[in-house]
Amino acid sequence: MDPEKLSEADKHLVYGLLLKKKRTGRQERRVLGIVRSSMEIGAKITAILQVTRAQIASEYERAERRSNRTRLGLAPRRKVKKENVVVVDVRAEIADLLKKSSLKRSLSFLRISERYDAVQVIFALRVGLIIVNEVLPSAEEYARYVSVCRAIQPGVRIIFLGRPSFVVTGGPGFQDTTRFLEKPLSFEKLEESARLLLGHADSSVQV
Repeated sequence: MDPEKLSEADKHLVYGLLLKKKRTGRQERRVLGIVRSSMEIGAKITAILQVTRAQIASEYERAERRSNRTRLGLAPRRKVKKENVVVVDVRAEIADLLKKSSLKRSLSFLRISERYDAVQVIFALRVGLIIVNEVLPSAEEYARYVSVCRAIQPGVRIIFLGRPSFVVTGGPGFQDTTRFLEKPLSFEKLEESARLLLGHADSSVQV
């Protein structure tokens, strides 16, 4: 990520999000040293990102190892590289359904509760899709969220569950990389939209 691609307002937003991240004592001391330094905010973001990336990657690897241990005793199977999908879902309803769907064969789902926590995740992991089970308060907030996420990973796609009552236009590329799905939600429509955005459409799904 190049912090200079963000506006001054978004730099302060990302900086604030990074400071809220829970860390070990050693990592917290490293971040505190960065905060107290005389570096400009863009340089501070870059330095804190290095700490954050290492922390999130370590947490993800531990989760993967725990998952692998549950499969002990099963016959070895071919390792398939899956694309990461972040699901912003407070009650885990959508995330649980996705983990049981046919999408699990090619996608790996990571559920979080707050939409801006996804920003911290995509600093550390390559993410193909973010699914947000939340209606945002304004068109500007939608545009800003997509802008921040795409500044970090330009290729990331986003699906918002629940269509707002106002028009959302966004910036360049917004329409090609963003979808809004009506509620009550058709899970088949969600699967279809995820496949189309990620280029995973296949003959088993009507599109």
